[in-house]
Amino acid sequence: QKNTMVYTNAPTASEKQTMLIREEIDEINQFIQRHRGWTNTYFLDQIETGDHANQYIFRLFVNGFPVYWKDSDIGNFPDTMQFQVVSGSINKYARSLYFLSNEVVKHSQIATPNKDQLLSLIKQRGIDLNHVKRVYLSYQAIPEPNQKVSLTPCWVVETGNGKIHYLSTSSKEEN
Repeated sequence: QKNTMVYTNAPTASEKQTMLIREEIDEINQFIQRHRGWTNTYFLDQIETGDHANQYIFRLFVNGFPVYWKDSDIGNFPDTMQFQVVSGSINKYARSLYFLSNEVVKHSQIATPNKDQLLSLIKQRGIDLNHVKRVYLSYQAIPEPNQKVSLTPCWVVETGNGKIHYLSTSSKEEN
């Protein structure tokens, strides 16, 4: 995936063979602290357990809402940090190379569509309401010149077939 960094490390024979999930999460936290700490607010979103490795996915949240990056080539994707733990150590670490600064350059208020407007947007996009699995508010992060980022509220609509639709506040779908 574009603008992503991936770190891999093969485990050595001397490393601990099995760890509890809480020990692996502690190992992830120690790894991050050794590499300049958490860059923003990330919450544990998923744990995928495997026979030889567990994968942990942390999602970026701003003001309590998940962040999705908008990319003209590949579409929207969630801002995540992913870790794979094998034999008690970080085997793989992947994250976006986009970083959010804590400095707010410009702040503006945008009204998000209310329930009736959102239902109308969903129907306009041809999304069958019977197949809607989840609807939630998020931020759409759009990289701008001079390493600036624009965060815009965006409704995310997940359907039963796994498709994700992004309905921006400007009443225009962003996919």
